[in-house]
Amino acid sequence: MPQLAVWVDAVDVTVGEREPDGVAADEMGVVDGRLGAEEDRRCSSDAVFTAVGAWTRCPQAAARQRGGHPIAPLDGEPFRVDSDSFGCVLHARNGTSGSIVTDMAVPELHIRPGNPDFLDLPWDLPILEWDDPHVVEMPTGIHRHPVIFVAYPEGVYAIKELPVRLARHEFKTLRKLAKRTTRSAIPAGLIIRPWANPHDEYSGAIITRFVDYAFPYRELVSGGGFGSRRAQLLDAFAGLLVELHLSGCFWGDCSLSNVLYRYDAATIEAVMVDAETSRLYDELSIGQREEDLEIMTVNLAGDMSDIAVSQGYDLDAADLEIGLDISDRYAALWNELTTDLLIAEDERFRIRERVLRLNSLGFSVADVDVIPEGESHRIRISVSVGSRTFHSQRLRELTGIDAADNQARQILSDMRYHRAKHGQPYDPDSPTARTVSAMNWRINRFEPFTARIADLRPDSDPIQGFCDYLNFRFAIASDRGWDMDSKLAFEEWIGAGMPGFDPAITFPELGSLQ
Repeated sequence: MPQLAVWVDAVDVTVGEREPDGVAADEMGVVDGRLGAEEDRRCSSDAVFTAVGAWTRCPQAAARQRGGHPIAPLDGEPFRVDSDSFGCVLHARNGTSGSIVTDMAVPELHIRPGNPDFLDLPWDLPILEWDDPHVVEMPTGIHRHPVIFVAYPEGVYAIKELPVRLARHEFKTLRKLAKRTTRSAIPAGLIIRPWANPHDEYSGAIITRFVDYAFPYRELVSGGGFGSRRAQLLDAFAGLLVELHLSGCFWGDCSLSNVLYRYDAATIEAVMVDAETSRLYDELSIGQREEDLEIMTVNLAGDMSDIAVSQGYDLDAADLEIGLDISDRYAALWNELTTDLLIAEDERFRIRERVLRLNSLGFSVADVDVIPEGESHRIRISVSVGSRTFHSQRLRELTGIDAADNQARQILSDMRYHRAKHGQPYDPDSPTARTVSAMNWRINRFEPFTARIADLRPDSDPIQGFCDYLNFRFAIASDRGWDMDSKLAFEEWIGAGMPGFDPAITFPELGSLQ
C-alpha cells in the first residue's frame, strides 16, 4: 500500500500519495488543480508528494467532526480522518504546518458477534510482516496460504491471507457449515483490503477461532507412521468425513494439513479447519462422496511420503495405504448409519435398539421413518441421522457444560454414579431430582476438580483431565475390589503424575439420565 502525506492548514485537510523518491513539494506544481507549489511551500520541508495521483481534500472541521474531535486548530493530538476513499490518523508537526499519515489501514471488516473487533491489528501490512503483541506461536501444519495466530481475551484466532474471492467463499461456507455440524472451524471474521488487487493473496483474509487444546497431525507422528495412535487417528478421520458428508459438505481438499485433532476421552476427535475448496449441498451423491474419498486417498499418500522423507525414512517405510484404510472405516461407519433396517411386525423393539446403537456411537437421531413393505408383513425402518453430538447435547442440557462427545459420555456416567451414591430423599426419577443431582455434582465435584487440574496443568484441557481421572479411579477400584472415595482417588491420581486415559479400561455406563 502506498504511503500518504497530509497537508493541514486552517481550512482544509489534503491527502495524497507519498513515495520514498517522490518530488519535493516546492517542485511539484499544481496537481489536478487542487494543490499548487506556492501553496505547498508552507508545508514542512520533509513532506514529499507525488506529482500525479489521487488526492483528497476535505474541510478540517468536517474531518474533526468525523473523528469525534472538537473543531479547533491542530494542537498536537492525533485524530482520525475518514473520507469516501481513505482513512488515516493525523499527527501534528509544527503547529498547523504539516502532518503525516501514521496509519492508513481501513479494510472492510465483517466480524461475527462474540469476537474482538480486530481493529488494532496492522492490516496495512501483509500478515507475515506483522510485529504486533497479539501475534503468538501455535502448532500448525503446512498451508498453501500465509497463516498466523493472534491472542485476545476472547481466545486465540487463526488468520489466513488469501484472495478476496476465496476468502468470501470460505467465510460463507464455514458460516453455513457451523449450522450443520460441530466438526468444522468456527468463522470469526472476513477482512477485505479494498486498496489491493483483488486477485492478490494480500487482498483478503479470513479469521477463525483456534480449536481449543487441538494439535496438528505432526504431533501424532511416531517414526514413519502414527504408532499406537494410528487406529484412533484413522477412526477420527473417517468419522469426520462421514459427518461432513452427512451434512452435505463436499470437502474437495481433505489432507492431514487441513485437520486438527484433540483428545476426546479415550478417542481422538478430528476437526476440519480449511474450507477453501468446499461446497455445500442438500445431499451428496454417491459420485461426490467417492470423489472426495479419492482426493483424500491421494493427498494422504503424499502427506505420508513427505513425513517419511522429512524424518529420514525410506519411502518404502511410509504409511502410503493410510487413505485406503480410512476409506474402509468410512464405508463401515456410513453403512452403519444409513442402511435401512427390515423387521417383522412383531420386532418393533428393534427400532429402539437401532436408535440406542446410533446414540452409543454419539449420533443423534432426527427422524425415524416406519414404512410398510407391501403385503409381506415386514416394516422398513429408515433413520435420519443428525450430528455426532448426542452425549454432548445431553450434558449441556443437564449442566451447561460444553464437552466433546466422548468426554460427555464419560462425564454422564460419572453423574449417574454420583446420583446412585448420593440419591435425593424424594422421587429419584423426577425431573426435580435429576436437576438437583446434576447441579450438586457440578458444584461439589466437577468444578473443584477441574479448577485444580487447570491450576496444575494450565496448558491442557481440564475436561479431558477430568476424564483421565475418572478412568484412573475406575481402574484402581477394579484392581482393589472396592469403591474408591472420589476425593481420595483424585489425590492419588495427582500423586501418580496425572496419567492419561487408558483406552483399554472401559468405564461402565450406569442406567440413564433421561
